[in-house]
Amino acid sequence: MNKTTLMFIFSIVSLFIPLGTILAIWTLVYSVQSQKLGTAPLVKATFIISIISIILIIVPITLIIVYLSVIA
Repeated sequence: MNKTTLMFIFSIVSLFIPLGTILAIWTLVYSVQSQKLGTAPLVKATFIISIISIILIIVPITLIIVYLSVIA
C-alpha cells in the first residue's frame, strides 16, 4: 500500500470519527503537496474528501457557538 492510498483511507476515516480534524488537515496538506508534483485522481479525491471533512467539523461547531451566544 503506497502513501497516496493510505492518505485516501485516512481522509475517509476522518469523515466518520469524532473530531477527525487532525486527520483531515494532515491529509489535506499531503494532497496539496502531491498536487504540486502531479495530479493523480486519488490525490484529487483525497483533497476533496479532506475539505468536506473539515467543513463538516467546522460548520456545526460554529453553529453551536452562534446559538449559545444568542441565548446568553
